[in-house]
Amino acid sequence: RVSAHDPAVPLESRQPNVDYEFSRGARDVSWGTIGNFTFKPNREQKVSLRTTVNVSTEDEARRYEGDNREDIGGTVRSDRVRFVSRLMLWGQLSGEHQLFANSRLDWRATAARATRDEPMLREAIYLADSPDAPFYLHPIGESGRYFWSELVDDDMSGALDWTFPFDAFGGVANLKFGGEYRQRTRDFAARRLNWSFIGGDITDFESALAAGTVVSTVRNTGEFAMQDVVEPGDLYDVEDRRAAGYALLDVPMGPLQAIVGARMERYELDLGSRGDPLQNLQKTDVAPSLSLIYSLSDQLKLRGAVSRTLDRPEFRELAPFQFTEATSLRQLFGNPELEPARVVSGDLRLDWFPAPGEMFSVGGYYKRLTDPIEQVFIAAASSAYSFQNAEKADIFGIELDAQVGLGRLAD
Repeated sequence: RVSAHDPAVPLESRQPNVDYEFSRGARDVSWGTIGNFTFKPNREQKVSLRTTVNVSTEDEARRYEGDNREDIGGTVRSDRVRFVSRLMLWGQLSGEHQLFANSRLDWRATAARATRDEPMLREAIYLADSPDAPFYLHPIGESGRYFWSELVDDDMSGALDWTFPFDAFGGVANLKFGGEYRQRTRDFAARRLNWSFIGGDITDFESALAAGTVVSTVRNTGEFAMQDVVEPGDLYDVEDRRAAGYALLDVPMGPLQAIVGARMERYELDLGSRGDPLQNLQKTDVAPSLSLIYSLSDQLKLRGAVSRTLDRPEFRELAPFQFTEATSLRQLFGNPELEPARVVSGDLRLDWFPAPGEMFSVGGYYKRLTDPIEQVFIAAASSAYSFQNAEKADIFGIELDAQVGLGRLAD
């Protein structure tokens, strides 16, 4: 039925699955404020409070029209009205302290809240049998739909870093260690109501609904019945907890500087929907790293690094809730079975500093990913997109960087 992604169809004969033209009107309002306060009782102590508040709203009316060969088959027109409000609160209390043996203690406590409220989305989809035929309201899932959703995301964390300098190999080395704890929770709820009707004669949904009759079961034209559409992911909650500790050693050895460290982290994830557990993940990971910097001269440095890191799935990639992307109109839902990806990477770079503020750099990097998270098309599941773990992936490339002062062209 579609040919945009069909390898059996010659490239010159393929047609897009959907070909829409959009008209959109929107009124966006946003405001924010920040507040930063610092208290210094003496030269060795400092305590700071930083806060941020951001509020934004989007009031939108949108229409798209064009050919649909993917799931409807015909010329389609969609009208949608929606309003979304977002709130972000963030605050951090931190301290910097010079202590005994010239050591330095840094700590921070952070709290944040993000909310998203969509009080009522209204959408109607019309279908024309041919480009010149009139549009009639199409009785499919998104047509005649009212949708509400609300999301609350809370994030709290605390961290501590302690640095001890000491003499080694004729220079100053640093031993640094610390810990961190973070807890993040998300509560999401959505509700969908659909008007049931007999298609083929409604050219304007709003006026037809105002003049229609509300019944329990639709039997005749001009009658409407409201149905509560329940999706599995319309109500879910998720919480992840991370407790970590690390140690790092920075040692100069003549022209060579070595930075070696490791981080151990305990990760716990709980995901549930309507009281049923969907994911319960508990893992302990070690992430080591090694960086070497060799000074070939005062202007030339050779850098190399290897490390092991993690790529954990985002909440939206885990949540079973199905939604429509605003830009692509694709149906997208998460996969509660996703596993964190493991990344081993290495890079090598040569830096040349011909003058103060100038640099020329050339480097290469390589990454091996195990269980990488990728977006996939699920043709058998209502033609929607989701996420899954692939077996492995390799990424490699070359980086070139140049920074030149304009003083070379003019004083």
